[in-house]
Amino acid sequence: EFTPKFMVNGKTATTAEKLITSDKISLSVELKIDSPDVGQKGAFYVVINWNDTVFMMKDDQGELQPWSGELTDLVAYTTTAQLPETKTLVEVISGLGGLSGKFAVYVGYQNTQTGNLIYNGDPMTFTVQSIQKVMSNSLHGATRGMGHFYAKEQGGFE
Repeated sequence: EFTPKFMVNGKTATTAEKLITSDKISLSVELKIDSPDVGQKGAFYVVINWNDTVFMMKDDQGELQPWSGELTDLVAYTTTAQLPETKTLVEVISGLGGLSGKFAVYVGYQNTQTGNLIYNGDPMTFTVQSIQKVMSNSLHGATRGMGHFYAKEQGGFE
């Protein structure tokens, strides 16, 4: 069972909200470990697919690294001597560093004794727009509002 907590600029949000690159986006996930795996040696994984083309994994230093898509190349975010009943992966994503595009996030764990890898088959998805794209359609970016407020009919500067 996977329970995500999605935050934007320090407030609880949904992945359906409009997001821009200047937003501070944080995602944490609580995983409920299958009962046969509790107490077993294990590892936790985070994989992010960006724009349907680039796969990245969060390594044991908390850094995003390119991932080939091969399970043998997958690096654990963290390992444990005993898998707990629940585990909260904090800061699956934090900030994003100004990246825009479509993001699909997968998290999971592995019982390293059996080799079974459990992960969310339906990724958590969200889209981040660049500020330039948002501004190009706004009154500020297109300056359409200035024409109205500076018009002679509005008492503006003409």
